[in-house]
Amino acid sequence: MVETTKANKSRRVCRKAFSTQKNKVELMSSSGIKEANPEDADDNDNETAIAVSLMTGSSEHNSIADFRSSGRSISSSASKGSGSIFGRLRASSGGSHAELDDQLGDSYSDSSGGSYKRYSVWTKLAFQRDGWDDFDTSTINDGEYEDINLCTWLGEVVVGCFSATGRGCMWLKQSFVTAITNKIILLSTLALLACLIVGGVLIVKSYADNEEENNRDEAHDLAVEIGLWFSTELDKAILPLFTMAQFVQQLPEFHSLSDVVGGAPWDPARNTSHRDLTGLIDPELEAKFNEIAAGIKRDAKMDGILVSVQLAPEAVVTLIHPLINYEDFEDFDPPVYLNNTGAVGHDLLNDPNRVAIARATVPSADVVIAGPLTLIQGDFPVVKETLIARLPINMEGQEIILDGVSYPCWGFAVVLINWEVFKERSSLYDRFDRVGMEFLLTRTDQKLNTTTNEYYDTVVTIAESGNHEVLNSDNSVVVPLNTTNNEWILTAGLEGGFRPTYENWAYAIVTCGSFAVASLFALILVSKKEHEQLLFKMMPRKAIAKLRRNETVIERYEMVTIFFSDIVGFTTLAGELAPIEVMSMLNQLYTEFDKLVEKHDVYKVETIGDAYMVLGGAPNKCSGPAGAEKIAKFALDAIRCVQQFRSDTAGQIFIRAGLASGPVVAGVVGTAMPRYCLFGDTVNLASRMESTSRKMQIQCSSITHHLLRDAPNYDFEFEARREGGELGVEVKGKGRQYTYWIRGMKERQAITDQEFVRSGAPLLLTGADGNDDNDEIEINSSTGSTFNRSNLSPGKDEKTVHEESSSGTTQ
Repeated sequence: MVETTKANKSRRVCRKAFSTQKNKVELMSSSGIKEANPEDADDNDNETAIAVSLMTGSSEHNSIADFRSSGRSISSSASKGSGSIFGRLRASSGGSHAELDDQLGDSYSDSSGGSYKRYSVWTKLAFQRDGWDDFDTSTINDGEYEDINLCTWLGEVVVGCFSATGRGCMWLKQSFVTAITNKIILLSTLALLACLIVGGVLIVKSYADNEEENNRDEAHDLAVEIGLWFSTELDKAILPLFTMAQFVQQLPEFHSLSDVVGGAPWDPARNTSHRDLTGLIDPELEAKFNEIAAGIKRDAKMDGILVSVQLAPEAVVTLIHPLINYEDFEDFDPPVYLNNTGAVGHDLLNDPNRVAIARATVPSADVVIAGPLTLIQGDFPVVKETLIARLPINMEGQEIILDGVSYPCWGFAVVLINWEVFKERSSLYDRFDRVGMEFLLTRTDQKLNTTTNEYYDTVVTIAESGNHEVLNSDNSVVVPLNTTNNEWILTAGLEGGFRPTYENWAYAIVTCGSFAVASLFALILVSKKEHEQLLFKMMPRKAIAKLRRNETVIERYEMVTIFFSDIVGFTTLAGELAPIEVMSMLNQLYTEFDKLVEKHDVYKVETIGDAYMVLGGAPNKCSGPAGAEKIAKFALDAIRCVQQFRSDTAGQIFIRAGLASGPVVAGVVGTAMPRYCLFGDTVNLASRMESTSRKMQIQCSSITHHLLRDAPNYDFEFEARREGGELGVEVKGKGRQYTYWIRGMKERQAITDQEFVRSGAPLLLTGADGNDDNDEIEINSSTGSTFNRSNLSPGKDEKTVHEESSSGTTQ
């Protein structure tokens, strides 16, 4: 149904177009327009097709291109009111592409020939779709000015970072330049960066210090805990020593054993390290010892750890239980046993390898531990790590002499401890592994240097983790263990130290994050700055401040000067150029004008089509002559700019300009896309000065002329305007106005009072009441004549003054 309706509509439009063509020749003849050549008759069909395409919006617009390829173009004509859709056909000049010069208008009009719609210049440009044919539309992005949210902005940043030619990269470069050239943004960003880095580093350091302290405390607590366990378990392991010592002290049959052993001969097979005790020990005493030792070993409940209990009267190993130990090695594969028969008769005070520990045991009041030692049976190590604990048995009437000192020592009670099994049962390795720590357990022993006969301390490792070499003073804690009189030290720590491993990369993240946050902060400041700059370019700062406070923006200025200009023949020029070419030409020209606006410190109000409007003396207030001087300098520079300007599309162009001075009211109109506008008769007069001006000329009103004569820094050259031999020019709605052409200027030189009087320049004084508006008196310094400007009417007096000024060039 929809397709049928569209088809019917197209047929009606086609019938209307063809009916219009039927009367085309008569309409053109009645308008005094020459008919097209007969050979162009075939173009009528093309014209009809174009009419259908334009009015229906169908894809048949391609017919325009076909029509254009015939070398003809559609032109405007005097038949605009005849009701025809298009004007006459004319040949394309210079081989340029055809233009749609006559389109449907902005408003409908009725005539005898039908109805038509009259189009403005800008509407014509919009309908010149062919003007885009030569334009690279690939550079146009419909979403370029869409609202930007965080995701699209970050996406733009990422794209810009990876695309050297991307808009994001250009934007980043421009933002970087803005940031480093703006002191406030740069210093704010650096301050924030410093605060973020310092704060982040202090926070990370605080956490790292706290974790280091916790790790140290954990290592210390673990070492103390393990040391306490070792102390407790060792106390259990050496408890049989004290029990055995009590038996010896209480049983008299053991008292004489020291004398028997002390008188035993040396074993000739092993020199002085062993004594031959064969046949010296009473079997009943030996049996009693075995009974006592077996009970002590059983009561200790340390099977597999306590492997031997011994007595050594006079420091000579005499009694051993069990002499051959099977029970503590039942779980070994292959089965092994401990044979202690070779230890009987071992004289500890005469064995160079044992003498130091033995001599340290005699005067001691506590247990002395030696080892770990390896107990080897043949070539097989039965016990890989053995600790030998000795307790001196002190009794009255007993004596051991060392270095001339007598000690009441009967001998030693001795136990052998399987240190390897002891460590396994302590879960020492597992406990350190669970917390990822390394450890080293050492004991300090004294040994005798047989060469120098001096004792020296040696540190013996009795337990260690697999990677204990990494421990040092920085990454470990040292805890003395409360064990025997030997000095036991447990060192525990972490390979990487107690400081957390994340510290270094946390500093890197803080630094990178600080740079990222500072960069985002800088981009926000840059964006805010750019937005402010854009706002300040659109309207004055005071107006923006009032809008931010939700106040109405209305300002009155008593004396300002307004500049208007437009391009001569712009309507024709716009009809000959494509829309993009017109836009390019205006952009190039008005970009140069914008530079002049900044140079002369004037305010650009707006551009309307080809019209350019500038204000002097507001919104940054200054005196009337100073504002007029700025505008006049701008106008002269604008003329010089246009003289040198060559558009890429339009070539040489010309402007006309007009200046007018007076009071205005300024304000912001509307809430949606608000604009800073000027109101007052001065605006209208400035527009009339421009519209009645001439090509490449600057026309100013009489008030502007008087203000420029009092300009503070420059002397301007004027020429009074004459039309038809009479002074002034007719201005719509104003009547005849006396105006001046501004021809040039030169910088004013300092002159004396006498030179000023001889120059004949008028002097403008203020009345006695101080009111500049009502009592201005102009004095001609050369003639001395005066008149009150407040009493002048637009009649004879003003004309007389104008004629006097026009008698020659006035400065």
